[in-house]
Amino acid sequence: MVTESQAGAVRRPGIRRMLFLLLLIVVIPILVVQAGIYYTEYQSRRAHELETNLEVARIVAMAFNGHIRDLRRQESAIGEALLRLAPFTQEQATAFLIETARQYPDVQSLSWADARGRVQASSVAPLVGRDVGQTPWFREIQSGRGWEVSNVARNTAAHQATFIVAQAIGDASGALRGTIAAAVDPEGLRSVLGIKRSGGGMFGIVDGSGWLVYRYPTMVPWADRDWRARYQITREALAGREGSGAIRGFFENEKGLTRLVGQTPIPSIGWVASASTPEREAVGPILLSLTRNAGILVLVGGFALLVGSVVAGRITRPVLRLREQALELGRGRLDRRIEPLGPAELGDLAEAFNRMAGELQARERERAGQARLLEAIVENSRNQLVYLDRDFNFLWVNPAYAEACQRPREQFAGHNHFDFYPHEENEAIFRRVRDTGRPVEFREKPFVFPDHPEWGVTYWDWTLTPIKGDAGEVEGLVFSLTDMTEQVRARERIAQAEQERVRVAETMAAEINHRMKNNLTLVAGMVQLQLLAQPLQSPVAEVLGQVMTRILSLSAVHEQLYEARAERVELADGLRRVGEIAASALSKAGVAVAVSGGPIYASSKVGSALAVVANELITNAIKHGAPEADGRLRIEIGLSRSAEKVLLRIWNSGTPVSADFDVARQQGMGLRVAREIITAQLQGSLRLRPEREGTVGEIVLDDSVLTGNSDDEV
Repeated sequence: MVTESQAGAVRRPGIRRMLFLLLLIVVIPILVVQAGIYYTEYQSRRAHELETNLEVARIVAMAFNGHIRDLRRQESAIGEALLRLAPFTQEQATAFLIETARQYPDVQSLSWADARGRVQASSVAPLVGRDVGQTPWFREIQSGRGWEVSNVARNTAAHQATFIVAQAIGDASGALRGTIAAAVDPEGLRSVLGIKRSGGGMFGIVDGSGWLVYRYPTMVPWADRDWRARYQITREALAGREGSGAIRGFFENEKGLTRLVGQTPIPSIGWVASASTPEREAVGPILLSLTRNAGILVLVGGFALLVGSVVAGRITRPVLRLREQALELGRGRLDRRIEPLGPAELGDLAEAFNRMAGELQARERERAGQARLLEAIVENSRNQLVYLDRDFNFLWVNPAYAEACQRPREQFAGHNHFDFYPHEENEAIFRRVRDTGRPVEFREKPFVFPDHPEWGVTYWDWTLTPIKGDAGEVEGLVFSLTDMTEQVRARERIAQAEQERVRVAETMAAEINHRMKNNLTLVAGMVQLQLLAQPLQSPVAEVLGQVMTRILSLSAVHEQLYEARAERVELADGLRRVGEIAASALSKAGVAVAVSGGPIYASSKVGSALAVVANELITNAIKHGAPEADGRLRIEIGLSRSAEKVLLRIWNSGTPVSADFDVARQQGMGLRVAREIITAQLQGSLRLRPEREGTVGEIVLDDSVLTGNSDDEV
């Protein structure tokens, strides 16, 4: 039997593939030829640019060498003139040197040193008297050289560089009489050389140590001038070999930029001249043309492939549809149908495929239903599942059962269940189910694993279901288990802990409530006795009344906590009790207190603090407020939460405060206590302002304050 993969391996190329191959045979050679042309042109342009840069480097070398020769001739003339003037005064020599140095914009100083290296005269006065006898260039002069050009002397602190052009001056007998030395500033070479380059073209001069002396049009950073260390081509030029190539920029503004460079030695002084241009300037037009033409070719080729695809599709689509239908039937996808297209023979074949697919689909649905049911039982159940034969031997276990028993799945096959887990009672149950054909079910049945006694008693929900054949006989057993050990133990622990907690809590709550209630009642009673002993309208009676309301406010919060058996206070209910207590204790008739706002809970600490503050503001409202037209003094308490803030508003009718009322400036005990609690203890804000022909006190707290430790003292 030939498989699908074998048939594909020997299948001949189709119509679509043949058309594609034909198009590729035409397009690919065109692309290859075009690429070869552009590559040749690219290499030619690059080679031409390298040769051009090498020629520019030669011109720079000639110009710089000519400038050195001219400077040396001028130095020789100066030396001979000074000898003819001898004996000459220092003033005469200095004036002569200054006038000559002005003719050269790159010369910083021009000096005359005697045969021992002592500067006798100079265009720069501080140099007179300096000893240059130990400098390398002067020692070369003393050794018999007629002239010398030094490497660049670098002042890294000042970021300056100079080099010396020195000419030996001798008498008629050839004895050294002195030396004329010019200190040259490389920056001045711009006006001396007179060479310019367009675009990104550059040229430079490197001394015998490989240090960059000058670079047109701009210098590079001081730390990047050691070209001997940077570039192999520079090391070859210093060795006397002319060369060209590509280098990659590393300093600022040129990182990653490839330059085409040519370098040539300046043999007379052992220096190197360099010239370069950016590679992208030289070959950019070629690359642009290549990109444009390649794009056109790609578009043309793509269009040709598209046309070929359309033509091939019209030819091969009916055949391919039949082929795909046959492959889909082989893969088991029986729900797919195709429309009869093409010639009559292909239409009849398509109809035959459709009928065959329908018949196979009906059979597959029946088989798939049974398979899904079995798979749901044995694989997808959350319970631990086991399938046993009539003798209780393992035939199959699911992963959950193997994991719970800490055994590999393959270890169960061929073993008897009660060889692993002997249990007389359970074995009797298994036999009864097998013999009667009736399933059993147990809840939290205890079991001790013989191979894991350290687990102790475990608890299981399990069922044992017989599997019957066509004749009704039991062929096997399905054993389903759920481990309930943790749930049973957790339930026992929770029940025990809850009983203990309830006992302790009830004992403590009763004792605390008893003591607190007695204490607050005793204090309130003592204050009330003092209040009865005072005249009704006296200041002392007023103060005692306020004290009593404060005590009763705290008592109201405590009472709410005890009634709810909780550690948190529902603020709206607590504020309502405080308002009622204040109105009653201060003996004010016609006071209407209204509380609004959803349930907001706070710790006992915060609840007690807000009860004290609310009592002070309500007392203040009763004392200073005024009734409305109906003769009733109205007090509205509002509580809300928004944007992680809690807002408490206490408004009273009549006698509004001034618009600039400042709580911090008030001397009254009540407002001082309220402000201290809100700002210092609860880190909130308190202010009083006029509103609706009355006064409103606003308290703003962070939402996080409500969860403060209830054990802290207020």
